[in-house]
Amino acid sequence: MKQALLIINLGTPDSTDANDVGRYLTEFLTDKHVIDLPYPLRQFLVRALIVPKRKFASAKKYKKVWLTEGSPLLHYTKSLSSKLDQTLDDIDVFFSMRYGNPKTSDVLKEISHYDEIVVLPLYPHDTKSSYLTAKEQVELFSRKYNISEKIRFIEPFYSEDFFIDSWVEKLKSQKPKIPADFYLFSYHGIPLHHLPKECSSCKIPCSNLVKTSDCYRAQCYETTELIVKKMGLKEGQYMTSFQSRLGKRPWIKPYTDLVIEDLKQKGVKNLTVFSPSFIVDCLETLEELGMELKEDFEGQSDEFKLNFIPCLNDEDLFVSKLGTFIKESRT
Repeated sequence: MKQALLIINLGTPDSTDANDVGRYLTEFLTDKHVIDLPYPLRQFLVRALIVPKRKFASAKKYKKVWLTEGSPLLHYTKSLSSKLDQTLDDIDVFFSMRYGNPKTSDVLKEISHYDEIVVLPLYPHDTKSSYLTAKEQVELFSRKYNISEKIRFIEPFYSEDFFIDSWVEKLKSQKPKIPADFYLFSYHGIPLHHLPKECSSCKIPCSNLVKTSDCYRAQCYETTELIVKKMGLKEGQYMTSFQSRLGKRPWIKPYTDLVIEDLKQKGVKNLTVFSPSFIVDCLETLEELGMELKEDFEGQSDEFKLNFIPCLNDEDLFVSKLGTFIKESRT
């Protein structure tokens, strides 16, 4: 049986030009799963108010992290796919983006002749603005190309050993080089109303809940606890927070930018920050955490040090573990 693996990541502008950034932001923010307002209002808000203002500021941020190879998200996704293709001898590996290029519709059409297409949305955790929207897009074009029966999805892998162990080994490899008083697990935030109704009003800390399959926040806490356990960290040495909030509506808390101020007041001097939300580095990790958050924490003083840990990216250890996981998950 001829198999293909399709890796889907979020997406990226084609360049740092403000017009390219604007086109990307428009496609991203008009997705009903990202901004869940009625269609006319969503279109007006994004096209007339948000994008015309944000595209120039966002373009400046992209320029700060752009590689000689281009977009870091695109570069590392492409490299990860290439390395996996070499690891998986009898599975051909392809990649696409939910927004931007290469388009999922084009890649699905290209590989429609395969007997089975395994789809891996590159999101460890399950939320409608990442995993669900990627899945629905694949399902839409699968029906169009009459290949729905060939599609098999890999579920969110926030608690899988290959993912947890890859982070643990990466963090342990940093310990001799980077002293840390405290570890901050910073996950991408989502609007509070995106949680299931029973979770948005829940008074029990997610860290005290058993694994909850459809609660994004609980999944993030689950990832933290699994990594912490294998790292041997103790209570008071780590915390979970959420970044990248947009707009005035409440998002899940605690907010990363406010947490670091509290940690400084409590005497934390050496802070290690990383984001298990992302498999490959992107604007939210390299610029938001590695630059903005670092500057906010350190200020002009030599007293405070923020150590940003990059994502798993295309590291050989992670590629090997992911490849083994994919092989073992085959039908």
